[in-house]
Amino acid sequence: MTRITRIAVLLNGKANNGKAKSIYDKTIFPLLHLIGLDVRVYRLDTITDTDGLQELLTNKIEPNELTALMIVGGDGTLSELTPYLFQSNILQNLPICIIPIGEYVSFGRSLFPITNKKKLHDDIALLCESVFALYNGKIVRKPLLKITMSNQNEKSILSHSLNVLHDSDYFKSIEVLERKSININSQNYST
Repeated sequence: MTRITRIAVLLNGKANNGKAKSIYDKTIFPLLHLIGLDVRVYRLDTITDTDGLQELLTNKIEPNELTALMIVGGDGTLSELTPYLFQSNILQNLPICIIPIGEYVSFGRSLFPITNKKKLHDDIALLCESVFALYNGKIVRKPLLKITMSNQNEKSILSHSLNVLHDSDYFKSIEVLERKSININSQNYST
């Protein structure tokens, strides 16, 4: 993997009832600068229309110059950005670091299911691990969109993935939890 040098941070300052910017400023921003990355921060909450978002993601962030993308927010932020990420060949292939500090973070929970904190943004170690995963280049492919059938076999019929940066120790734990879940589910169906 190419060394991460320049990163665009897409920050939804209104996420988590307006607390996201404060959490970013106190926790994430200092770490990014400590690591020595060229960081460009773009506030998503100041954009009022889809044309503005399109302009930001295609031109203003200079996607050809980036080595990574960081999204700071929750599920709403990811939902808003997903169509643009799928449409852009450049952005689609960039590693993306998700900093789950929104009010609703189902996607973030799928990355970090082992934390015991009720709110992911309360787990400072988890937020730091996300940033260091970016620096260390730990990439895990995770489905961003998954459509399933609602029967007992639940086979995935459509799945898109983006490169998501994530610490490998958490990934190992996810694999263990998934295996346990499969074993429990198969036992429930057989009884």
